[in-house]
Amino acid sequence: MFQNSSNYLMKANYESSNALIRLWATGITAVTLLLLAGCVSTDAALTRINAFSEATTLAASNTKAAYDTAERKYYDVQVLRSVVSYDTAGFHPEKFQTLFTAETRGAREAVLDALALYSQKLAVMMGNEQLDEFDAATRRFGEELGRVNNTIGTTKTFSGERVLEANELRAVTTAVGKLGEWFIRAKREKGVRAVIREMDPQVEAITAALAKDLQALRRIVRNQYTQLQMSEDKYIRDSRFDPPAKRQAIGTLAHLIVEAREADATYAAMERSITALRKAHGRLLDVFTDNKVEIDARIRELAAEAQRVKKFYDSLERK
Repeated sequence: MFQNSSNYLMKANYESSNALIRLWATGITAVTLLLLAGCVSTDAALTRINAFSEATTLAASNTKAAYDTAERKYYDVQVLRSVVSYDTAGFHPEKFQTLFTAETRGAREAVLDALALYSQKLAVMMGNEQLDEFDAATRRFGEELGRVNNTIGTTKTFSGERVLEANELRAVTTAVGKLGEWFIRAKREKGVRAVIREMDPQVEAITAALAKDLQALRRIVRNQYTQLQMSEDKYIRDSRFDPPAKRQAIGTLAHLIVEAREADATYAAMERSITALRKAHGRLLDVFTDNKVEIDARIRELAAEAQRVKKFYDSLERK
């Protein structure tokens, strides 16, 4: 009897121990799966933040390169206008104008660089790199951005015409100022999500100003080409060309029409790129959620529009 009781107790203890072991193993497995899920989630967010950073940097770089091409073409148009009007108006070098001054061109490029650098720093913060504060070069850039902000506020930086209303101008200067401050004073303890929330209104204001500026520049350049085409047409009609020279002049006019379309398409692509940047940043917090369909589409759109800018300015350059 005692032997049977002993065997029963041993069996009960054995089964109880096995149950505890199974429970412990299940708990360990659950914790492990949660940790792995957290790692996968973090890796997925990091991948998308990196993709956003690369696409934003490409958009900024290609927009700056497009400014180069657009400015050269703007100057070329003025040269051609002076050629066709020389017999009636003479030569007036003082009428030649650049599309940008060095100051306003620098301000545009600094704002684009700021957006690119901001996206790059988000990627750094998402990684495992130690970041007590940004490096000295980044902080200096933040200080320089403050000086650029003064240029935006005191001159017609965004296009030769005043395209921003007073409230829009205040919004963009405030946004650039806050972005510059972030470069100078950012600390690791503020998480990426908090930074994205804080900077979203600033990105919205900056991209809205850039888009409106590009619309104004597009009108200015379109008007230049229209006036040149009218002058060239009048020049052909009023001149006594021999047939070969007339064919060449008409060919030049036809070339100008195609070039004007390419220039217009370049500015349209630049604006779409900036708009795509705004839309992508507006959904950037989605990288931390289970539903990433929209942000993936926005990042792909941004990358595609950035690449399209290069396609158009390369085509314009060859004209």
